[in-house]
Amino acid sequence: MDFVGLQQDWAAGELYPWLRERFGPKSEVELDRDFGRFLRDQNLSEEDLPEFEKFVNTEAEVRRWCWAENWIILSQDEDLVVMQDPWIPTLLEEVQHGCCKADYVVSIVLHLLRDSAHAFLGSDFEQRLRVMSEWTPWMESCDGHNFSYAYRLFGYRHAQSVDQAGAVQRVYDLRRCHPDLGRPPRLQSAQGWLCPIQGAHVVPKQLLVNKQTGSMSLVPA
Repeated sequence: MDFVGLQQDWAAGELYPWLRERFGPKSEVELDRDFGRFLRDQNLSEEDLPEFEKFVNTEAEVRRWCWAENWIILSQDEDLVVMQDPWIPTLLEEVQHGCCKADYVVSIVLHLLRDSAHAFLGSDFEQRLRVMSEWTPWMESCDGHNFSYAYRLFGYRHAQSVDQAGAVQRVYDLRRCHPDLGRPPRLQSAQGWLCPIQGAHVVPKQLLVNKQTGSMSLVPA
């Protein structure tokens, strides 16, 4: 069987007649998942099924990409291509169904949450958290994957008192790209919890956390 040829046709969305013959009269989404499982069950080597690069432009292509370990969108920063709000439910749905890239896809979703929360600090932060929290039902259905960071982040839009440990956690959670646990926050206790926070700001900024309400803002360093 020409697995490479089959996969190339499938990636292009041109394999549905073959898929219906093999798996029955199902929806295209279900057939794509069936083919992903079919290839995974073959335990093919990298030599048998080499890596290939193909860009994604549609939801269907994003779904199929989730099911092919050897499908590369771009040689660099491919996660940025799928790190878009409209595709987050799609990505999480494929995780729910056990796609081949499940762990990688979850890491992409969490990366989007972190970078987006960081970017919106000081400007529509709570509204952005509200929008992202709408993905919670999809996250809750992804058995075996840890979304505790996401749920904690979404909670920051609600008023709550914040002690020193809570302020430290917020700094870790709002750093861009990763928490950088090896660099403990240097907190000051003034009118609130105050700490430098890295980012692509022209002027260095500090995160100010209100001790009584938990509201956060950026102030000049």
